[in-house]
Amino acid sequence: MPFVNRPMTAQPRGWVIAYAVGLICLICGPRAPVPVFATEPSGIGPLIVLDRTPHSLIDRETRSLLTPAEIEQFLVELERTPPDWAQLRDQPGEERGSRLFTFNRKRDRARLKRPTHLAQRVAFRWGGFLSRFSEEHGGFFVAIGPEFIRTQWGIIRFKPVGLPQEMIAMTSKAQRGRLLERLERGEPIEIGILFIGRLVPDESIIYAFDHDDPEQGLLMPVVQIEAVKYFLPCSGRSEKNDSLGDSSRKKG
Repeated sequence: MPFVNRPMTAQPRGWVIAYAVGLICLICGPRAPVPVFATEPSGIGPLIVLDRTPHSLIDRETRSLLTPAEIEQFLVELERTPPDWAQLRDQPGEERGSRLFTFNRKRDRARLKRPTHLAQRVAFRWGGFLSRFSEEHGGFFVAIGPEFIRTQWGIIRFKPVGLPQEMIAMTSKAQRGRLLERLERGEPIEIGILFIGRLVPDESIIYAFDHDDPEQGLLMPVVQIEAVKYFLPCSGRSEKNDSLGDSSRKKG
C-alpha cells in the first residue's frame, strides 16, 4: 500500500493508478447547487483508542462508506448500475482511453441530477503509520496511504481532495511513551484514518482500469475533505476485520 508522509517526504510503494480518463480541472462546466467545503480542515487531532469498529466515530448526519456492502448500496443509489467493463476497454484502432473518457463524462452529467447524494457527507477510511514525534505539536506525524476495497462494481480507491498540510496524531503522555518505545524498537505502528467530506460535484467518481491489472475495473470516488480522525485499535483486537468485512487491501 503506497503511503504519503505529511509533511515529510512521500514514500511511494510502487502502486500507480492508471488515470485512463485524465483528471479534468474542476474549473469548467456547470456546477450543481452543492455546498463545497473550501477551508482546509485541521490535520492535527487526537489518536483515539477504539474498542469497537470505526463506525462508532461517525455521526448520524454522515454516511458510512467503510464496508463493501455500504459502498455498493451508495453506488446503486448514485450511479444506478455498474459499468460493463468489457465495453470500456480500448479496441484496436481506437484512441487510448476514449471509451472511458466518454463514459465518465456521461456519468458526470447524470450524477448532477442527484444533488441530494452529492451533498451528503460521507466517511471513508485510509490506512496510516505513525512516523517521527513532533516536540512542537506533542504528537506523531502520520504517513498515509489508500485502502483498496473489492466490491461487485470493481476495486474502490477513494481519492481525498484538500488534505491538510500537516497530519499529526496527538497522544496522552502515557500513550506517547509506549508508542515511542515501539518506534525505537523499529516496530511499525499502523493506525486507521477516517476521512469525512463530500463528493466533488463535477467529477465525483472516476472510472478507470488498474495499472497493474488492466482487466480489473477501478472506481475512484473524489471527496473534498472536511474532517480527519485518527484511531488505534485496542491490543489484541483485529480492527481491520471488524471494520472492512470482506474488503481487500491491495499492496504494491
